[in-house]
Amino acid sequence: MRNSPAHDLRDFRGAAARGWRWLTRSVVVRVLLFGLVFVLIERHAAPWGLGWVRPDEAQEIAESFLQAQGVDLQKYTLLRAAEHSHDGVWGASGAEQRFAADPAIGYLFRYFQPGMADGWMIAVSPIGRIYRVRRQQLDDEPARRLSRTDALELTRAKLAADLHVAADSLNLRSDSLTSQVQRSDWHFVFARPQPRDSLATLTVTLGGEAITQFVIQSDDPARAAAPAQTPRARRVMGFVLILIGAFLIMHYHRTPLAMRSAVTWGGALFLLTALVRALTFSEAVILMPWDSPLTGYLSRVALAGVIEAVQAAILLGLVVATGESLSRDVLRGSTSLSRIAPGTSDWSAAWARAARWALPVGALVLIGETIVSHTLAPAGLTGKVSAMIAEALSSPLPPLTLPAEVALSVLWEESVFRLWLMALLLFWLRMPLLAALLAAAAGTYFAGYDFAQMLSAGALLYTAWGLIAGLLVLRVGIIAAMLFHALTVGAYAGLVMIWTGYGAPAGFVMIGALLLLILLVARDRSAQAFDKKHSLDSVTETS
Repeated sequence: MRNSPAHDLRDFRGAAARGWRWLTRSVVVRVLLFGLVFVLIERHAAPWGLGWVRPDEAQEIAESFLQAQGVDLQKYTLLRAAEHSHDGVWGASGAEQRFAADPAIGYLFRYFQPGMADGWMIAVSPIGRIYRVRRQQLDDEPARRLSRTDALELTRAKLAADLHVAADSLNLRSDSLTSQVQRSDWHFVFARPQPRDSLATLTVTLGGEAITQFVIQSDDPARAAAPAQTPRARRVMGFVLILIGAFLIMHYHRTPLAMRSAVTWGGALFLLTALVRALTFSEAVILMPWDSPLTGYLSRVALAGVIEAVQAAILLGLVVATGESLSRDVLRGSTSLSRIAPGTSDWSAAWARAARWALPVGALVLIGETIVSHTLAPAGLTGKVSAMIAEALSSPLPPLTLPAEVALSVLWEESVFRLWLMALLLFWLRMPLLAALLAAAAGTYFAGYDFAQMLSAGALLYTAWGLIAGLLVLRVGIIAAMLFHALTVGAYAGLVMIWTGYGAPAGFVMIGALLLLILLVARDRSAQAFDKKHSLDSVTETS
């Protein structure tokens, strides 16, 4: 029997409604939209047009300089790595002098003879300028003695020819002489005007007829005013605070500790930390003290990496054990880090629900970071991303190192600042928004921003990013915050690797692996059922 026109119309409307719901709620569609945003930003919105020189090109520049100093490179062993500067410049557009002298990422090349007090350290900027030279040299090494006039003239000539410095624009500030046994070492300090009425100081040492030291330092008063605090001091402070907070939870919050979860995620963090330290081994070795035996130093670096992995695993175990026990009451109904769902099907549904929130929010934040980077500064790349890029460049396997770095950042930060600290603050304050804001501010501080820098563009962007992650925890669960963290940090790190001109494989592998993982685990059908069973309208109700 043929259906009536009214019945056909109702069927058509029902099918259209189901199709519209699938389009608006589907993880597949949102993955495609996020991928489209990523490609558009990569193609049309590269903020600085980086176009860096490749590591092999930077090595050729360093070796050309050494050959000009009369160095026999066949006698030396080479170590390669990269370093990052928190306040460094990302591109040459509008600040070529600063980018050449103070890049956010720089290449390090160390040439040494094992067992001998002889070596060179050369730092090359991404545009191919040498911005730091250090020579380890014996005091009794013979060389030609020069008068002050000849030494100054030769130094200016070498600065222009070997280091491509505009020597004519330099003003001599001071000079001094160190008389060695068989040579004369001349030390010159030059000043060069920089934009914004600041100065750059160039310190040059001429050992015989070779430049054996070259350092560029900025006299920018804004930089000098910023308080300096070492990352080690921040780590010690964070370690102490976590211990105090964990014991407070154990004492005042009488719930069973999630020991099984602590062992699982502590073990995962141990393996991730050990993997990252192994992949970035050269970055630590390149800073080896000049007078340290190579084999002994390598053993100490390896032991330090193992100790760091063990400490991180123990600390995360405390965080997960106490944070999970606390979040069962404070964040009731919200999927946590290891207590995600009772079964496998619910795990897929929880992942799909988290992905439906994290993908569009991550795409919007990625667009916002690009706009901010165009108008203000590369604020979206401050903090952790520059360190990740440097470690990836120092690794022989950047496509593996970068995802491991992002996974380590996600597991550690979301466990400490969202699962644990935010739940602890919420338990004390009973104010969800304030708890999320304070947890985000704490994350900003431990990312490297001092209190005097909290109103800078980078700190405000970082705090807003952490606040969004906290709100996702309150509304959806910790999995949404973890996916959001991985999508934004991983996408921006991937974009930089692509914009450098040679790191495209690492960038595309990073974001492609993450999106593929979301597609493989997420199930759109089970997500709708999960929403009905595990909806979390507001944390205020449980508070």
